[in-house]
Amino acid sequence: MTNAVVPAPSAPLVPTDRPLGQPRGLGRILFLSLFTCGVYFFYWIYKSFEELRNYRRAGMNPVVGLALSFVGIGQLFLPATVKSSYRAVGKRSPVSAWTGLWAIGAVAPYIGLGIFYPKTLPILWVFAVAGIFVWIWKTQKALNTFWELQGAEVPESVLRRRAAAASSMPARLMTAFSGTNGLIAKVVLLSIFNALVVWACTVLVTHHKWIALLVTAAAALAIDLIYLVPSKRTLPLKFLVPGTVFLIAFTVIPIVYTVNIAFTNYSTGHILSKSEAIDQIKLRSLSQPKNGKTYTLSPALDKNGKLTLLLVDDQTHKPYVGTKEALTPLSPSDVTIKSGAITQANGFKVLTGPALFTLDTQLNDFRVPLGDGTAIHPEGADYAVQLKPDKIYDPKTDTFTSVRNGTVYRDNGAGSFAAPGAKLEPGWKTYNGLKQFSNIVTNPLYRRPFLRVLLWTIVFAASTVILSFALGLFLAVVLQKKFRGQKFYRAMLVIPYAVPSSFTILVWAGLLNDDFGIVNKLFHIHVSWLFDPWWARVSVILVSLWLSFPYFFLVCLGALQSIPGDLVEAAKVDGAGGIQVFRRITFPLLLVSTAPLMIASFAFNFNNFNNIYLLTGGGPSTNDQSVAGATDILISYTYKLAFSAGQGQQYSTAAAVSIIIFLIVATISGILFWRTKALESLR
Repeated sequence: MTNAVVPAPSAPLVPTDRPLGQPRGLGRILFLSLFTCGVYFFYWIYKSFEELRNYRRAGMNPVVGLALSFVGIGQLFLPATVKSSYRAVGKRSPVSAWTGLWAIGAVAPYIGLGIFYPKTLPILWVFAVAGIFVWIWKTQKALNTFWELQGAEVPESVLRRRAAAASSMPARLMTAFSGTNGLIAKVVLLSIFNALVVWACTVLVTHHKWIALLVTAAAALAIDLIYLVPSKRTLPLKFLVPGTVFLIAFTVIPIVYTVNIAFTNYSTGHILSKSEAIDQIKLRSLSQPKNGKTYTLSPALDKNGKLTLLLVDDQTHKPYVGTKEALTPLSPSDVTIKSGAITQANGFKVLTGPALFTLDTQLNDFRVPLGDGTAIHPEGADYAVQLKPDKIYDPKTDTFTSVRNGTVYRDNGAGSFAAPGAKLEPGWKTYNGLKQFSNIVTNPLYRRPFLRVLLWTIVFAASTVILSFALGLFLAVVLQKKFRGQKFYRAMLVIPYAVPSSFTILVWAGLLNDDFGIVNKLFHIHVSWLFDPWWARVSVILVSLWLSFPYFFLVCLGALQSIPGDLVEAAKVDGAGGIQVFRRITFPLLLVSTAPLMIASFAFNFNNFNNIYLLTGGGPSTNDQSVAGATDILISYTYKLAFSAGQGQQYSTAAAVSIIIFLIVATISGILFWRTKALESLR
């Protein structure tokens, strides 16, 4: 019996540290770039489908053929690669190159349906893309079989996916999006993200926001590198980046924007830039002079394709052609006039129908000069009027001069053109330093309501916290002992905390109604709960107490159960009564865990906008002629300044009050936390 010679196993044809076809480093960046271009490509296809409605009878749009070619090339290339890999080991490939053609045949009906029913196109593309991903998954599965057939070691990622196949659904989902599938998902999501970034960059370029452009581009590049280039250093960043992005977007940016607005005059009448304000003042100063003419307008294009105005004087019925240079008469024999408007003119193409809808911006900026500052202004697409400015702007001196009386309006440094006793509207947004803060301190129109609202805010927040804590602690002490129905009573007390607060407040607003409220009818009284200043404040505190005491009941109940029973028993052995045990042992130990929560509750009620706005709306009104009502707290007062002020929206003042609110809450909370350090020694 001869010994058979066992041939040495050949070297594996594929790497064993990662799945076949997974690029690394620069390859991933290239794939990302291609997929990003693909996002725009599919968007281009989608927009082109909308145009196909006008070409249904003319045949297939070339874009559709290009789309089919794009899908066909991608689906033919991968199966051919798999097939050649199987041939290398002498095996039959389960994925034929004809699979790509079959996929095209499967996708083509969806594309055809999208042509004839464009509204279904987004859904159809979802099905088509989902089919492509399923096909890629099948191809990857065939590659895994190829590794086993050719004798190579199966990658560890594949083994993990197979082990989790019989495991729980979360494990299956995690393994389904790992390895090649995870890479594909990352590339697709990052491609959509990069497409949005490219669009954002183009917008920033058009608005000349160069710093924002650099920050956006650098952040996008950093995110791409973190998620695509494998590195141990960047692994923690994959988990930190999402939270950091949301932190910056929803916390840092609003804070920076609020601080920025507080140092400006941003308000009604001071929203535009200076150049925009100048244009608006010029437009508002236009008026029709005595014996001013009106014209019937017909927009047209001259031989060079430039926009011109074909005009007919409404009094003399003479035809004219108006350009941005001058008004020129036309010969009546060269035009055709119907219903007072020019319908045809030699050397001009009269615009009609849908072409007029694209001329809004051009007609708004079109002026036909007549001399002495007078010009013809289009008022829509079929009417024009002769207007003359009442004020002339001189860009050299940066002033407006009144034509009637010669009054000169100069830049007053506060965002307006002003003269003694007069000011032109609108103004413009500009920085004015600490003026908004100075107005709150020195201007009686701001100082008096601000101080009144500040005092009430502190009283409201403190009384709500103290009363809620006292009631919650009392109920926790009572319901701590076991008795029949204990669980039922505990559950009933939590109901006000479980019901949405906004719904509860609206219900209480109905219960406290003066005429139809059940509270007045039940007790046979007539109290103006919501329209008398003092009773309205009482109502706000009582409703806040109803909403807050279940929270402190749960907190105190848990804190009481955590106090060691040995201390209480030892105190009773020493002869201490129930009140002494509670005052010297139970309550101090309770404050150790509840004091920080009380401080947090104070900060919350300091800015409890819903309770005020939904119950009383900040009212009733007071006698100081300010927007602040009797029950307004600082946050609702800020809202009224920003959106409900009688003289317009005062965004900058509201931003300044917001900063003051932050400083007050931060100071009070800091002092209280510093005072609670003395309780730590009780542990």
